[in-house]
Amino acid sequence: MTMQMIRRFLALISGMAVGAVLMMTVMPLRMNDTWYLVDRTAYSGGRNPQPDDLVIVENTVFTEAGEEGRLVGRVFGAEGDRVQIEGGRLKINGADAMDRIPEIAEFPEDMTTVIVMEDHLFVLSEDVRGLDSRSEAVDQVNLDDVWGRVVYTRKEN
Repeated sequence: MTMQMIRRFLALISGMAVGAVLMMTVMPLRMNDTWYLVDRTAYSGGRNPQPDDLVIVENTVFTEAGEEGRLVGRVFGAEGDRVQIEGGRLKINGADAMDRIPEIAEFPEDMTTVIVMEDHLFVLSEDVRGLDSRSEAVDQVNLDDVWGRVVYTRKEN
């Protein structure tokens, strides 16, 4: 066996191993008209979501059909952060954060300052268009309810 054949064999085996690991840790999820690839292990081993991570969260608010489900949201605050909506603008620790959410010009109503609780995140729904109130768009989420980190999205036509 030549050295080149050994290298090809090792490349094939390592590629297969990487593929097997990806199959176990990343899974597709379809919600509404969008496909998401979700890394279910991104927050294992004591790692927590970071600001601007796009996460899938177990939804404890029931839909009109009376079902629970999952929501896609972006992390804007972590434990101890001060979050408020003032004059229709999102502020994190006193700094304007509207540049992080270009999809909307402003929020429909204000929210007094909230200090993110221990073991919680402040999450803003990714789909805030058409929401009637901020209560549908923002919330504190328990770390245990984070289902995984979105690594790829694709909207269907």
